[in-house]
Amino acid sequence: MGTSARVAVRHVIEEYKRFLRTSFRFLDPHLREQFEAHLQQMDVLVRGPYVTLARDFERGAHLQREGWAVLQYWGCVILSRPDRCAGEIAETWRRRRTRSASSA
Repeated sequence: MGTSARVAVRHVIEEYKRFLRTSFRFLDPHLREQFEAHLQQMDVLVRGPYVTLARDFERGAHLQREGWAVLQYWGCVILSRPDRCAGEIAETWRRRRTRSASSA
């Protein structure tokens, strides 16, 4: 796997962690500490299968209506095909960037 693919995968993982941190705010300090400790273990988030408690599809549709590009990947897919995932992310970014530049 190339360096750029590793960077892209790392970015996706960090964004997902940020999403989880902002979606689930625990009032109990002990639960909050456990949650943070769990998030620090990178492989916890990228091993599949896992269950998400978020309404991904509803949020994804909302974000698309707002003009965002929504790409969703299972952790096991990122691990098994990181170059493909990174390529799709890069291609989506290029297309949107080209579209923005041509409409400006």
